Amino acid sequence: MPGLYCIPTTPPTAQLRCGCLTNSTVFDEYQGRCVGKVGHPCVYSGNQSFCPDKAHCSHQDPHHPDLYFYESRCFCDVSYFGDKQGKCILAAKFGESCSASVKKCDEVSGLKCVDGKCACAFGKDQQYYDGKKDKCVSHIGKNCTGFNSCSENARCEGSSVNRAIVGDGNEKLRARRQIPPPTVIGRSIPGNLPPPGRFINRNSINVPPKSNSNNAKKDVFSDIIGVGTCVCNYGFTATKGGKCLGSYRQSCSRVQRCNHEDNLECLDGSCNCKSPLHQNYDHLIKKCLSLVGAKCDSGRNSANSCVDNAHCVSGSCICKDGWVATPFRRCMLGYGKPCENMECNSFNGLTCKNSNSPNNTVNNSNSGIKSGKRCSCVDDSLVYNGQMQSCVSQLGSPCGKIGQENYGKESFYVACEPPAICREEPGGDKSSRFCRLPN
Repeated sequence: MPGLYCIPTTPPTAQLRCGCLTNSTVFDEYQGRCVGKVGHPCVYSGNQSFCPDKAHCSHQDPHHPDLYFYESRCFCDVSYFGDKQGKCILAAKFGESCSASVKKCDEVSGLKCVDGKCACAFGKDQQYYDGKKDKCVSHIGKNCTGFNSCSENARCEGSSVNRAIVGDGNEKLRARRQIPPPTVIGRSIPGNLPPPGRFINRNSINVPPKSNSNNAKKDVFSDIIGVGTCVCNYGFTATKGGKCLGSYRQSCSRVQRCNHEDNLECLDGSCNCKSPLHQNYDHLIKKCLSLVGAKCDSGRNSANSCVDNAHCVSGSCICKDGWVATPFRRCMLGYGKPCENMECNSFNGLTCKNSNSPNNTVNNSNSGIKSGKRCSCVDDSLVYNGQMQSCVSQLGSPCGKIGQENYGKESFYVACEPPAICREEPGGDKSSRFCRLPN
């Protein structure tokens, strides 16, 4: 038979027997010939390689895809593992009986043997078993690896592994060169390993399946498989229940839902605020917030239901003390208030200026400790009108929208002191507004 040799018996006698030539090969009854044992070099005949049933010849083990073996070996297919004879047997599935050596759990499904039963590797508090995917699935914010997927619309981040090349000392220099991409059961594995890479002597990997083999193998692979954390993909945010649903402007449908906890709903196939006329999406906290004057949740979630510097009072968003509502229904600081840049109400002609106070800092109960600045009129020619709560222009002075938008500056809006009104007057090649008495 092919692959068989006439081998003397041990102890030597006159009788010979047919068998496999080396300890790295085993007879496979399905193929009727000697083949390479699991974890050992493949047996070749011409251009054809031979491995046990349910095994294949490759440079990479599907159970450890980031180890590149310089010399191709026989590896069990996904959901199989090597036994003591060097053949492949089916791994135990979720909930089935298992042992460390005789009946191992399916690693590719993310399982490990716990108290004699196959269970998810990271435990019930971090994972659940998905029967349809035949895999352990990790919750958002919990541990994950390449073997166990995350929940829908999520990915395993930070699980990069320490790639390594496996060979002997003579192959070390050659192994550090670029390696052509091998394939494992039809799927492409990135094989361009950046030199120098990590090198592991093949003798430390090729552990015979004895009683102490598990400990030896654990030491070799302990820093190879990376552990990451499940996070939502871009365009999705996490719910309190650990699901990743569509965020603002994400495409949506009956199947692909929007995150209702962010006050979003599906409008014309896109996730938008539930009340677009009365809410604004805050990209920092990733949630739709109610504008000033709009309805809000006055319950336990009221702290994050209104726009910045506003709070929910009796079911409606109002500005906090010291803050003034703008025409765009947001809150900015009023005249004389301690401030930081861009906090003063520019719609009332205010800007944040250095204070004439001898103190460098001013304590504001609403805004905390501020620098020595206060909200003041943007121009010294303006006067503050307490009744209007605005800086106003005098008769004959410029008014309306004033600023340098083309230079990235914020525009200011200046009203006129009554009874004057802001009137547009053509002048040269552009129009200007001035405070004039009504006709």
